[in-house]
Amino acid sequence: MEAFITESKNRGLRVLENVEKGEFIIDYVGKIVPITHQGIYCLEIRPGLKIDAEICGNEAKYINHSCSPNCEMQEWTVDCRPVAALFLLYCSPHKCR
Repeated sequence: MEAFITESKNRGLRVLENVEKGEFIIDYVGKIVPITHQGIYCLEIRPGLKIDAEICGNEAKYINHSCSPNCEMQEWTVDCRPVAALFLLYCSPHKCR
């Protein structure tokens, strides 16, 4: 996985290896914050709950919004904490197995 500079969104995230449909890609790591919290790298995982990846996040914070997403976020619970996991919905022909 690599963060890269995009033309319009500043940074983005892309997978460098082949990935299968439905495969786990990355988890969105950060601090659990209230919905009123404002931040650059916040992801609302459900109404009233956000993950802020600005300080203690990983590369997932560079994932950009898409009107035609090829991935989906799923909320999971790990060690009694909510986490967001990214899974591939479909892939372009040159990146599929």
